[in-house]
Amino acid sequence: MQNRDYVLIIFISIWLCALLVSGLLALFYSIRIKGYKTINNEYLKKFQEKQKDFKLEKVNINYKLPDTEVCYFNQNAIKIYYRKRKKEKADNKLRISDYKYYYNDNKLTSEFANLFLTNKHLVIEFKQKYLKVELKNIVSLICYTFYIGDWIKGIELVLANKRYLFDLEDVNLVLSFNELIKEQENGK
Repeated sequence: MQNRDYVLIIFISIWLCALLVSGLLALFYSIRIKGYKTINNEYLKKFQEKQKDFKLEKVNINYKLPDTEVCYFNQNAIKIYYRKRKKEKADNKLRISDYKYYYNDNKLTSEFANLFLTNKHLVIEFKQKYLKVELKNIVSLICYTFYIGDWIKGIELVLANKRYLFDLEDVNLVLSFNELIKEQENGK
């Protein structure tokens, strides 16, 4: 055997190994995505069924609201996921390499919070603070299936500068939000 035969055998064996690895990765991906598809389709069917006969209803809460506001959705102790950026001093930025910043910024923080939807605001009440967002400042509020160790049926809230994931299977928040937006558009 000559050198070119050895090179050819090595090249073919590397190619076969790469083909085997990519085939196994494709198999694992298809198994994982199949679980997502079934869960997501089930969740979206539930959303469409509720959407057909949904009516906006007032909800009584323990908080005093302004006279012009009415609460349409209230849920307590919802698990909320979001990205929390750590503020570092300027000295520390020079000592820490870039990849560590990227890794720290992409970890999701989870907290329990209470959620209120009124005809003018969406209020997220955390333990120490609260976030009050006007409905017109919400970019999107949709049913969303996301993966955090397991597939979770929830709701995604996108604001101009932040994104929140709610571990909440109840689709009434999205339906109430859509109805309120329609009412505001028709009222203008």
